[in-house]
Amino acid sequence: MEENRFVAIVGDNPEALLLSVLYAEAGIPNYLVGPFGDDGRTHANRPGLEEALWLLGIFKKSGKIRITPDYHRLPLSQVRTLILATHVSSPEQTNAFEMTVRNLAPGLVTGTSIAFAGLCKPRYTSSIVKSTIEKHGGLKIGVDMNLYYIPLFWAGERIQEFKEKRRILAGFDGALSTAFQEELLRVFPTLSITSTVEVAEASGLYSAVSREVARALELELAKISEANGVNYDEVLELCRDTRITPTERSNPVLDRESIGTGIALSSSQRRNGPRLLRAAHSVNEEYQSQIVDMIRRALGHCGYPFRRSRVAIVGTDGLLKNPWSKPESLPIIESLRKRGARVSLYPGETGSQPWAQMVGDHARVESSLLRAVAKANCAVVALPKSSATELDPDQLAAEMNRPGAICDLTRVLEASNVEKAGLFYTTIGRGTLDGFLRVPKLDAVTVCTPTTTHLKVGSSAIEAGKHLLVEKPMTGEERSAEKLVKSAKKAGVKLLVGFIERFNPGVRAVKKMLGQQAVGDVIIATGRRVARWPIRIGDVGVVKDTAIHDIDAMRYLLEEEVSAIFAQTGSLRTHAYEDYAEMMLRFNGGTTGFIDANWLTPRKVRTLIITGSDATISLDYITQEITVENSERLVKPYTPWAEPLKVELENFVTTILRDTKEAPSGEDALKAIRVCDAALRSGRSKTLVTLNPS
Repeated sequence: MEENRFVAIVGDNPEALLLSVLYAEAGIPNYLVGPFGDDGRTHANRPGLEEALWLLGIFKKSGKIRITPDYHRLPLSQVRTLILATHVSSPEQTNAFEMTVRNLAPGLVTGTSIAFAGLCKPRYTSSIVKSTIEKHGGLKIGVDMNLYYIPLFWAGERIQEFKEKRRILAGFDGALSTAFQEELLRVFPTLSITSTVEVAEASGLYSAVSREVARALELELAKISEANGVNYDEVLELCRDTRITPTERSNPVLDRESIGTGIALSSSQRRNGPRLLRAAHSVNEEYQSQIVDMIRRALGHCGYPFRRSRVAIVGTDGLLKNPWSKPESLPIIESLRKRGARVSLYPGETGSQPWAQMVGDHARVESSLLRAVAKANCAVVALPKSSATELDPDQLAAEMNRPGAICDLTRVLEASNVEKAGLFYTTIGRGTLDGFLRVPKLDAVTVCTPTTTHLKVGSSAIEAGKHLLVEKPMTGEERSAEKLVKSAKKAGVKLLVGFIERFNPGVRAVKKMLGQQAVGDVIIATGRRVARWPIRIGDVGVVKDTAIHDIDAMRYLLEEEVSAIFAQTGSLRTHAYEDYAEMMLRFNGGTTGFIDANWLTPRKVRTLIITGSDATISLDYITQEITVENSERLVKPYTPWAEPLKVELENFVTTILRDTKEAPSGEDALKAIRVCDAALRSGRSKTLVTLNPS
């Protein structure tokens, strides 16, 4: 390094790393003194830090940056610019920094420019840094050397973004070296000069403290939104559209978010101190517990207890207590372990080996995202937005247990895409069921959550006095269905179930024809409902997800109940549930039903054939086309097409407004579930199962 450009940067925080990289980028070689060896790059999970570590490696190889872990090895007699980068935010940091200054001072020579870059309470630079250098170095600030203060705080943003922000430089006794100013202007293009150091110190605190206050405000507003069933993301989107965004969105780094606040609070009396800052600090300290509570609610929504549930942590953004120096385990892992969860961790693209050593037996560390989420009940996404391309909701759904939940801390996923994949999506501020049910003037709800949650969600809606339409199957088992039906009757609310084929115009036309004896006596009803495996389904098999439509459609059309059933069921794709079922049903009116349902066929087919003594009716549920054929002719009567889902929802609203009888009702759903359970018992026992058709 050229002697007249010898710069030394001393510190153990990210600002020291950043300054060293910026100086090297500006063509100024420097020594970087601190713990910035290869282990520093194993945990980087924020774009700015990753970028800085990458540049550090390049500049080390080129010789523009020389790293030494110990400042005692610095040839201080050759140093012309010494930058001390740290934050004095705790007694330990304060003591360590003051000891560093005391040890460096005796080696400083006349003409050295010293800059303190970091955050501190007002007058700290003059009362501690300046006096320590003069006392232990024997040199006079402003005469023998110059001392500057730069309020520097890096929140992890990208380097170019940080570099372009205006920086403040303050000097003592009006002495501001032109050479040092020129040097700093090569690093930071925009520089504001002030001769009042304590004002610069206060301004640095203001910038850092405002981040924690804004973060606390965001968390509090998110809580308010949750409590009232409002999606906080939608609130922020509307605020941005109207240019009244209340907070600056950020992913917190726990210790660094509170650096400025810690300094501000330590410099004031507790009784008369800044109450807002103390409150903001307290709110942000609860962030980890909020995450744990969100995971608990997500697991509960999917019907899982915390204990023995599998939780996958994907990324570490916002979860590390202090991700800037040496790697450390995640506090969230210990919190989850204490509650009995089994934890896996994908730390990101930075490598898994160092994490495996840190985490030990507390979590399973994977180098593959998909292996980390395999069989997980809940995945906690904490990847930065720059890593969003790693996440595919359909792939996550294929690997996770079903039902499964996604807790998106960094909001890198689209909720609609996650839900389309069949996973439950939540994030802080998304809203809770109880808060949603308290929304004023809410009279009715539709329940389209995983089947295992229908009883819980439906019961909550009933207790809140809401009419409800529940997606089929109404519940996963008969006992739960009975509870829901009884609760709705007792509360006096309408309970309808989403048997959508009843609202298919083709089905309604077939029912009318059967009423007119268009086929004579009905002998056989044959339903075929096949397709490829739907990734979104994971908590029931093909019988209760698919064949149940045909069971209800036959009950509806024939106006008969199933009295006996024989079924052949199985799974060819090692799913937790059956993926094919061949069923023969006997109805109490004498009709025989056949149902072919599977998730193995490459092409979707939805058909019904009614065979009578005089004619046959064929219906394609998808196209809504009907064919009537007898021994003399074949006709295709015209039926106006309509969207069954729209008709179903209109029926739900009309039933409530006109206070008419529910159809299809909870009782209809209960009877269909009983037939499904009987079919599954028959499939297991290979025997005929009879039912009470009443």
